[in-house]
Amino acid sequence: MKKKVFITRYIPQVAIDLLISNSLELEIWPHTLPPSREDIIHYSSDKEALLSLITDTIDKDLIDQLPMLQIISN
Repeated sequence: MKKKVFITRYIPQVAIDLLISNSLELEIWPHTLPPSREDIIHYSSDKEALLSLITDTIDKDLIDQLPMLQIISN
C-alpha cells in the first residue's frame, strides 16, 4: 500500500517525480494562497507524511490532531 503525503504548496516537478518514483501517493495544495491551519489538518488527517514549507506553523497542537502522521518535513 502506498504511503500518502500532503504537500502544502507546489514544489518543483523534479521533487514530485522523485516522491512518486518512491511509490508515494501525493496530494498537493492546489491554491495560490497558503492553506490555513484547518486546511492542513483536514488534508493531512488520512496521511502518513506532511511536507510543509517553513512558513507553515506546525506545532504540538497540530501534530496532536494528526495521529496518522509518521513524518513531517519542510
